[in-house]
Amino acid sequence: MTDKSNRKAIGFVFFVALVIIVASAAYRWAPVPFGEVNLTMGSVASLLALIFVIALFVERAQEVVLTNWRAKGSEELDLKILGLERKLKRLETSHESDEDPESLYQELEAARLDKLQYRAQTRVLALRVGVVMGLMVSMAGVRTLGSFVAPEVLLAFGTVQLAIFHGVDVIITGGVIAGGSDGVHKMAELYRVFVETKAKEEKQKLSPLQE
Repeated sequence: MTDKSNRKAIGFVFFVALVIIVASAAYRWAPVPFGEVNLTMGSVASLLALIFVIALFVERAQEVVLTNWRAKGSEELDLKILGLERKLKRLETSHESDEDPESLYQELEAARLDKLQYRAQTRVLALRVGVVMGLMVSMAGVRTLGSFVAPEVLLAFGTVQLAIFHGVDVIITGGVIAGGSDGVHKMAELYRVFVETKAKEEKQKLSPLQE
C-alpha cells in the first residue's frame, strides 16, 4: 500500500473509532438535553457583536506578532526579486554584461517561488496563531454555546457531560474567533436573512386568517 492509501485507512479507522466512542459515551452517561434554548434575535445579535469585536482585537494582535516574526524575511525576498529584475532590465538594454540572462531568469523564478512559499507559510502560521489566541480567549470565559443554555440546565449536567460541554464550547468559540471578523460578519448577515425570511413566512401564514 502507498503512503496515501495508508493515510486514508488510518483516517477511516480513526473516524469509526471516534463515532463509537461518542455513541458509547452518549449511551453510558445519558446526557441531559438542552431543552429550550435562548435563541432570540437580541441574544444572538449581542453575542455576535461581542465575538466580532474580540475577533478584531485578535486580528490586530496576530498582525503585530506576525509583523515582528515574518516581515523581515518577506522584505528580504522582495529586495532579492527587485535586484534580479533590475539586473535583467539592464542586461536587456545594454547587452554588454557577461552575465547569462538564462541563469538570471532561473534565479528570479526561484526567488518568486520562495516568496510564494513564504507567504503560504505565513498564512498557515497566522491561522495557527489565531486558533491559539481564540482558544485562550474562550478559556478566559468568552463562550458561544453556554450563552444560549439556561443555568438550571447546566446545573443538571453530570460532571462528565459538563466537562465535555465546556470543552466543545471552548473549541467552537476559539474556532469562530480564529476565523476572523469577516467570518463573524457573514454569520451575522446570514442570521439576519434567516430571521427576516422566517418573519415573512409567519406574516404570510397569518394574512389569510386576517382576511
